[in-house]
Amino acid sequence: MGYKNIITLLIIICVIVAAGFIGAIANYGSIIKEKENSITIKDSQIQTLINQKKQLQTWLEGNITLLNMLQIWLSENKTYYEDHINDVTAQVADLHAKIGELQSQMEFLKAPKLTAIGLKVEDHFLETLTSAFMVISSMKAHIPHITL
Repeated sequence: MGYKNIITLLIIICVIVAAGFIGAIANYGSIIKEKENSITIKDSQIQTLINQKKQLQTWLEGNITLLNMLQIWLSENKTYYEDHINDVTAQVADLHAKIGELQSQMEFLKAPKLTAIGLKVEDHFLETLTSAFMVISSMKAHIPHITL
């Protein structure tokens, strides 16, 4: 075999190796392109999730602030209503005392005050008795558990 044949054979081998190398590069290029696309999609999904996390964090912080404000408001209202209940309880106790006084007056006024002349009931007694009954009736409307 001559040098020309060896050179021709080497050229053919080089062309085959070069073609294989170019084919491999082209094949790996498409694989690399697919991987880059996959990475781009994953990066986009990660960014979307990061944005969602930020939105949820902002929403959560707003709700925590709202909850704290609501707790303060409820605490203040609790104190207000406790004070109001104490005031109303004191008013009820005062009204019970007043009812007791009026009932005593009513019992006193029920005792007959007849005059020796003609045995007539004094006019003042009737007016006072009527007035006491009206006061007790109006109190009874405000405190329903009182019975006469």
